[in-house]
Amino acid sequence: MADKITRKKYIILFITLCSAVYFISYLTRKNYDAALVEIYTSLKISKTLAGLASTGAVMTYGAGQLLSGVLGDKFKAKYIIVTGLVTTAVCNFAIPVVSNNIYMMIAVWCVNGLAQAMMWPPIVRIMSDLLDNDNYKKAVLYVTIASSLSTITVYILVPLCIRFSKWQTAFFISSAAAVIICLIWIIGIGFFEKCVDPKKTESNELPVKKEALKLDKKYIFITGLIPIAVGIILQGTLRDGVTTWMPSIISETYNLETSVSILSTVALPLLAIFSSTAASAIQRKLKNEVSSAALLYIVSFVSAVILTIFSKTNVVLSIGLMAIITACMHGINLMLVCEVPNYFSKFNKVSTVSGILNSFTYIGSAISIYAIAAIAEKFNDWKINFIIWSIISALGFLCCFAAYGKWKKFRNSSIQEN
Repeated sequence: MADKITRKKYIILFITLCSAVYFISYLTRKNYDAALVEIYTSLKISKTLAGLASTGAVMTYGAGQLLSGVLGDKFKAKYIIVTGLVTTAVCNFAIPVVSNNIYMMIAVWCVNGLAQAMMWPPIVRIMSDLLDNDNYKKAVLYVTIASSLSTITVYILVPLCIRFSKWQTAFFISSAAAVIICLIWIIGIGFFEKCVDPKKTESNELPVKKEALKLDKKYIFITGLIPIAVGIILQGTLRDGVTTWMPSIISETYNLETSVSILSTVALPLLAIFSSTAASAIQRKLKNEVSSAALLYIVSFVSAVILTIFSKTNVVLSIGLMAIITACMHGINLMLVCEVPNYFSKFNKVSTVSGILNSFTYIGSAISIYAIAAIAEKFNDWKINFIIWSIISALGFLCCFAAYGKWKKFRNSSIQEN
């Protein structure tokens, strides 16, 4: 396997490098959501208006996933990542500069969403190219964990900046971190490409893979990708919707300070780390990504029902239940968005499929970030959202159930061919 990284030490370092890039991706993307309560409070604007920046960003991110996915399979993925890191560094620096104008902030954050789209599909393509299947699965798990660790960092960093400085400081710090990681990425990825094939030192290109099979449109149907895509939309609806508005829910329901309610959101990524690890273990047991996702949707449904019943009784219980729901969504994301694309490597379409599937996540995300605030403002009660979350979880399970048979057949045939 000359076209893969084989030395254990280099595999660990390569996975660490990819995880670091995705860590920064989340640091420079989630900071606005973490500061959202303070932003609409300090600017004295509505939740819906402040949330438009997040909604716009996830829309451009979702659309950008399609473009980035295709480009990642046609061009050098490492340079697409560099472009994304540089652009997000500029956008994060610009937010504090225009922080007195919400409309300028919305515009800048929409550009940031497009920049962020240049991270995931190319990373998936590079990991698929340089790692064998077993190490690829380990890589996507650790990269996913890195995103959760980054979210924890964001929900600690932002409250600290609010308490001891101002929320704008968090964006300056994020911008500087993106510049540093960009430089490390440029040096590091060149080294690992040379490790794969020393003869390509001068050309600095990824190894040439064997001729790919043609990915016909029929695979959309015979693999169960349509119900999988709907399941991904529902996953994005819950994952990012709950994460974005949880500080507001906690603050308004239990009358906590802004910084305290934001800090409470740290519980979400903490459980997400456990969920991703558990989902990976479940997948090894069930040997099917779709059935693993279905099981997590059941857990989410039960949690949402309990939250609906006891939402105003105990702050710790409410935080814990919302953390479980988002943790399940992170596990589902690992199964359906991160692991599914690698089975399309024989078509040389890993980045394309990854970009397409990930874009569906942010269709759901864009809808939910706006809709959750609009519903809460219309009914002046967050509880109606909890009922909707229960319904979404149930629908997600049904999507996985519908895709199970077709995906199992395609998955097993792909493994046999490899």
